[in-house]
Amino acid sequence: MSNPDYYALLGVTENAGYLEIKSAYREQAKQYHPDRIQNPSPVDQERFSRIAEAYSVLSDLKRRRAYDDFQHKEQAQPWYTRPHYSGYPYFQWDIFTPAMHTFFMGHQQRQNNKETLRTTFLNGKTLMVSLLGALIFFKFFSVMDGTVLEKKIDTGLFQNISYKVIVKTSEGKEKKKRIKAELFDMLEKDDHIEKQAFSFTFKVNGKEVQPVTSSRFLLQIFMIYGVISCGLFVLEYGRT
Repeated sequence: MSNPDYYALLGVTENAGYLEIKSAYREQAKQYHPDRIQNPSPVDQERFSRIAEAYSVLSDLKRRRAYDDFQHKEQAQPWYTRPHYSGYPYFQWDIFTPAMHTFFMGHQQRQNNKETLRTTFLNGKTLMVSLLGALIFFKFFSVMDGTVLEKKIDTGLFQNISYKVIVKTSEGKEKKKRIKAELFDMLEKDDHIEKQAFSFTFKVNGKEVQPVTSSRFLLQIFMIYGVISCGLFVLEYGRT
């Protein structure tokens, strides 16, 4: 005797993603949970028990694959040939991963590998986030205006080096600013540095300096885009 049709119980298709399954279960719970029914009968309790069992299986990636293998009487296959289900978290309480996955990939289910690859690596949202990330990386939005009091080189948790200057503003306040290595090497104590928001151009003692070239900016966009795209690829195909 075959297992119950868990997909039919939740009212979803066999290629439904994690968030779609979760949403379907919540809708079913609102309607059929015994606490929502006045004087629930044993039939009502049994029905919700089967719905809860369906969600328990389909919301767990390994249990879902074992269920699908049994239903289709297929042996376990390598990850690159098996059906993939989008949006599953890596960890039991991870809500960030599926939320980010849905932001970039949307709720629409991919019908074939070609469409999924296209959406993964040719994604307008990924390009938008990569552009914003590059702008932030090169301090496009930051404002700076003051006299350099001190230069510092700090080492981070992962041995990454950050270049910082302590600047005294015209109001007498001291602010620590992170800058790029090229600009750091140019600055000396008592130099006046100025930068407006929405600009890559700095002024050092009144002389304009633009440490950001178009090639570096495009490279940074490409790097961020690649990291996000590869992460989406792993979410779509790489989990077993």
